[in-house]
Amino acid sequence: MNADLLTILEYWEREKGISRDILLNAVEEALISAAKKAVGPARDLRVQIDPKSGDIRAYATLLIVEHVESKHDHISLQEAKRRKPDAQIGEEVEVEVTPENFGRIAS
Repeated sequence: MNADLLTILEYWEREKGISRDILLNAVEEALISAAKKAVGPARDLRVQIDPKSGDIRAYATLLIVEHVESKHDHISLQEAKRRKPDAQIGEEVEVEVTPENFGRIAS
């Protein structure tokens, strides 16, 4: 998928005169819907496409809590500290939630 995606973007950029940044942003927005289906309804979800490799990654912003009630909304303080040592309860932390084979799922 990654090489195919880059090939398609290059075609649209060359043939239609649409900038790669605009194309990447549009594809990222469309992939958010696929990511929500694959990982669940996270608090804040974003998708990022590496413009050089075509790698697709999904990230969720989770609330740091003492006791996790919803894995789609919360992260434990212990888990958050593994990612950000100075994390505190009540803060938010961005966590990669890219599903396995996400590029294929998204297509």
